[in-house]
Amino acid sequence: MQCLATVSSLYGGRVIHECMKKHIKRIDAKLFCPKIQGSLKNYSDNDLPYPVIRCKSLKFGKQEYLATPDRTFKNKLKEFNPDIIHCQTKYGLLNYAFKYRKKHNIPVVTTIHTIYPLVYKSLKFKPLINFALKRVVKVINKCDGVIAVSNLAKTTAENLGITVPIQVIRNGIEIKDYNFDNKIVAENKAKI
Repeated sequence: MQCLATVSSLYGGRVIHECMKKHIKRIDAKLFCPKIQGSLKNYSDNDLPYPVIRCKSLKFGKQEYLATPDRTFKNKLKEFNPDIIHCQTKYGLLNYAFKYRKKHNIPVVTTIHTIYPLVYKSLKFKPLINFALKRVVKVINKCDGVIAVSNLAKTTAENLGITVPIQVIRNGIEIKDYNFDNKIVAENKAKI
């Protein structure tokens, strides 16, 4: 089995990195994602232990990069010939994954990290909140499956009207690789 993972924001990068490190030990996996802009545009993928294929991107808000798959990106995906596409985004690359799925008859899954009602609540304009939530639910329901990073994310998704199968798989990082305060780690583990 091969796997394709996508990411739309640098802020989700640590989790994606940890997942990709695990994937490449078991399967043929590549990360397809947008180019980084702004102060990190000189960042290099050369030191990563897995292949990264990047496409053009447009800055979209403070955290997001809206991918615009170009011919090179599309050709590299086709050459890779994945068995499954795993998208970590609800924007451009997920829409492209749907087109790819239709042509190549492979499943597309996405991961829900966000408790959407809490995020959209900050918009403070109920019609806009409702529109945004309906749009997200509609897009997610086009997937073949959903990974929720917590039971709360799963319950929230179901309450919003997401009807495709949802599996809870918690995010994880190698704590030993980071300089965390052990007391804070212990307190957070006790809350789980």
